[in-house]
Parts: sequence; structure tokens; C-alpha cells
Amino acid sequence: MDNEKGAIYPIVAMIAAFFLTFTLFAIEGYVSDKKFYKETEEKLVLEQLIRLASADLIAELELNGNLSDKNGILFYPKGDVYFEASTVDEQVIKVLMYGSTKGERKMQSLFLYDNLQKKVVKWVEK
Repeated sequence: MDNEKGAIYPIVAMIAAFFLTFTLFAIEGYVSDKKFYKETEEKLVLEQLIRLASADLIAELELNGNLSDKNGILFYPKGDVYFEASTVDEQVIKVLMYGSTKGERKMQSLFLYDNLQKKVVKWVEK
């Protein structure tokens, strides 16, 4: 039994290495998940900004019936949307929107609004 000195150290070292490897693997997964959720949140915030801006612009179109040849910026708490409105023909108005969040994520959308039907006839996201 005197010859067993130091025999336990390799076993403890292997168990510690196994747990350390597992812990590092879990931390790496956590960090990548956190990045993914942050990017997904930014994307959803940007989509919400575009929806809010389009709802505001459509409400103004329904109220006034005209938004043609008008440019502007709509400010929201989590970002802003720049828009350009132009007339396609006598009844259709084209509105191009550029949205950007405070995290510098950007998106571009376009919709065509028909003044006679009082509704959006085409929506394109780029």
C-alpha cells in the first residue's frame, strides 16, 4: 500500500479537466445565444419601427389624401425612419422608407398607396 502515493492525482486531474471543458463549452454556447438574441431583438425593433412609420404615414394619407413630393423623418424612442413620398400616377403614391435603430441596424421598405381604394396595393421590403 505504500506504493500508491500520487496515484489519485491523475484521476482528479482528468475529472477536473472534464468539468473545465464542459464549463467552457457551456459558456461558449451562452455567449453565442446571447449574441443571437441581441441580433434578433434589433431585427424585431427595426421591423416594428417600419410598421409604426407605415401606420403613421397611411393614417396621414387617409386623412389628407396627399403625401406626394414630401420627405421627412419620423422619430421614435428606439430609432428613426426617413421617408420619401412621390406620385406614380394620379391615384397611386409611392412611399419609400429607410429605417435605422439606435444599434445602427438598417432596413428599407417601399409601399404603393392607392388614393381611390384608400389602401396599400403593394409592399416591398429590401
